[in-house]
Order: sequence, then structure tokens, then C-alpha cells
Amino acid sequence: MQKKLLFTGLILLTIFSIAIVFESCKKEEKCPEVDYTAIDKTIDNAQQWHDIAIEGTGPGEYPPPAKNDLQEAIDATKSVRTKNCVTQQELDNAEDALLNSSDYFDSKRIPDCPKVDYTEIDQAIANAQQIHDNAVEGSEHGEYLPGAKADFQQAINSAQTIRDKDCVTQQELNYAVVALDNALDVFESKKIIDLTGNLIAHWLFNGDGADASGNGHDGTASAGHPEWGGGMPELAEDRHGNADYCYKFVDGGNFVVANGPAFTPPELTISVWMKLYETWEHSYFISNDIWNTWKFQVQDLNKPFFTAHYKKDDGDPAWIDHDSGNGTLDLEEWYQVVVTYTGGKMIFYINGEKVQTWDDFPPGTLYPPNPAVDLCIGQALPTGVYTDIPDDPYEWKEWLGYFKGYLDDMRFYNVILTDVQVKALYDYENVTTIE
Repeated sequence: MQKKLLFTGLILLTIFSIAIVFESCKKEEKCPEVDYTAIDKTIDNAQQWHDIAIEGTGPGEYPPPAKNDLQEAIDATKSVRTKNCVTQQELDNAEDALLNSSDYFDSKRIPDCPKVDYTEIDQAIANAQQIHDNAVEGSEHGEYLPGAKADFQQAINSAQTIRDKDCVTQQELNYAVVALDNALDVFESKKIIDLTGNLIAHWLFNGDGADASGNGHDGTASAGHPEWGGGMPELAEDRHGNADYCYKFVDGGNFVVANGPAFTPPELTISVWMKLYETWEHSYFISNDIWNTWKFQVQDLNKPFFTAHYKKDDGDPAWIDHDSGNGTLDLEEWYQVVVTYTGGKMIFYINGEKVQTWDDFPPGTLYPPNPAVDLCIGQALPTGVYTDIPDDPYEWKEWLGYFKGYLDDMRFYNVILTDVQVKALYDYENVTTIE
């Protein structure tokens, strides 16, 4: 009986175990069916991309920690892919996340260098270097002011640095060419130009009114009109600190220069160094029969002002007078003041820089002065020309004034100096005492 019960129990146990196994199998069969194709391809692509990518700071490389971040994203996706009974939604979400990480990884890639054309920059550098190497510094015609070569070489080096820059852009190269061209213009402006053949007069004022041009246009010191006080030009310290190397003009004191056709050329340039000690709108510093031919003065607001009387091409008379625009002079400061004039155009410069251009009048030819009126420096007219006759063209009036300031190194050319020549003259005279 006992054996029968034991046998029956074993049978029941076996049946129960089979039922458990069967139930377990039934549970395993409940995992959903999924498609691993897309996620496997995405993982493979991301891993290959990661493995061939190079970390670094150069073109086509990825800055750290871009690769590590992508690998973490790949590993996270693999974990979802191997999850027991993973769902299709989980796989899709994991794949989307890895694609986003891959896109982000791609955004971190340092771009490849752009394609550029070095032809123009190479030509500009080679040309500039040749000009620099052939240039000679000194104080003679055709030479360059001391220090000019060093400044120019620095500009060349800057252009070369940009040309050699990693991944330089075309825009950067273009800007470098423009900058080097500008530096070349500055360098050429420091070239000493000999315009001796066009220099009509050069009054150094180094103790007298002699003309250093060799043309004999010497100035004779003269007393000013009695109404101004009858003063004489007074020797003073020049802009370089040399005693008695310029003149201070007070109470009408002036220099008279014998007039002639040389002072009414078709085109002219007047250059002078000056220092004002008082503001006055009738401050004449050189005059050729006042407004009957031409005059150069400083008016109110301390602006240089030039007037010309000329016959237009159609035969009609005309006057033109203009000031230096925004170019003004401070009291007790030395300035180089330049005007260039020809029929139809007038340009003002201060300290070598162009400050105003006027071309709003028709061309023509300067009228000659009254033969009885000489050129006068420091006063509107030679003292002996003033009259006390009412309504006479030369009757003494306050507006026929005199210069209230210092003058030095006055030049008169029968050509128009260019911007470069004016700048070169300024750079030269600014550091040089002319003997």
C-alpha cells in the first residue's frame, strides 16, 4: 500500500514539474517580435565613424572629448539593443538618440581649409620686398627718410604672416593685399623728391629773407604800416629749437620781394611752416597784389584761406576764395600749411595730410599783378603801396591786415605737388633743419 502511494506521488510531482516548465516556455514566448536591422546598421555606421575620426585641432579633426561622447552614445544604444524582451519602440528611440548624437558629433568637426588663390598676395609681397630692398635711406633726392624701411618691412612681414596662416580665407588675403598697398603708399610718401627745377623761391628765414632756391627772389625786411605800429620782422626760435632761425611778424613787419611773371604760373604750390600767436581774420602771410592776383592768409577760426583772381576760358573775370574746411590751427603750435592751385582746383594740406579739396569753379588763367605792387610776406601789401585816398583800391583798411604769427621755410613752386610729395616734404622738414 505504501509503495502504491509513493509511486502515485512521484507521478504527481513529475506532472507538476512538466507544468512549470511548460508555463515558463509559454511566458518566454510572450516577448514581442522586433526588427534589429535599422538599429544594427546605425550602430555599425556610428562605430565606423568613431573609429576613423581623429581628435585634434586641425582641419577635419574633432576636438576632445567629441569621440568619447560618441562612444558613450554608441554603448548606450548597444545596451538597449541587447535588452531582454526589448520592444520595437525602445529600439526606435535608441536609434533616434544615436542618430542625434552622430549629428552632434559631425557638428564638432573642424571644417576643411577653404580653397584660396595666393597669386595676388604673393605678387604684392614680392613687389613690396623688392622695392624695400632696393631703397636707400638718407637725405638726398630719391632716398627715403630714416626709419621708413623698418616700418615698411614690418608691413611686409604682417602680410606674409597672414599669407602663411593655417586655413586663411580669401577675404583675409584680399585685406592683406589692400593693407600692403596702403603701406607702400606711406613708404613712397617718405621718399625725398627733388623739385629744384620747379622751386621758384625758398625763404629759409635763417636770419634774413634770402631766397635759397638760387633764383634771386630775396626778400627785404620792411617796416609795417604806421597804423599797425610800424613793426619789423623779429628773429625767433624755430620749430626745431634753433635760435634766430625763423621770424615773428608783429605790427605789420614784412618782407618785400620784387614781383614778376614767375609768381603767376598756371599752377602753383605754396608751403610754409607757421605758428599763430593771435587769431585774426585779416592775418595775411603772403600776398601777390591781394585779391587782384592771389593772396594766402589765415581767417577767423584759424583756417588757412586762399583767394585767386583769374580770367575764365570764356574771357570773363572771376574770383575764387576758399578755406581749409575742417583743417584748423591751434595757437602757439607749429604747422606745415600747404595750398595747391590751378584753374578749376584748389587743395589744402596741414602737416602733410589733405584736409580740403575744392573743384567747384571753372578753369582759367591768373591775372597779373599791378606792376607797381611787389610780392609781400607778412602783410597784405608792401607798406609803400597803401594810400590814404578814400575809395582807392589800396586805401589802408583794417581788412588789409598783417600776419600775427611766426613763419619759417616758405616755398613757392610752379607745379602742383601731389599728395605723396606734400607728405614727403612734411616728413622731411618736420625732422630736418634746412641750412
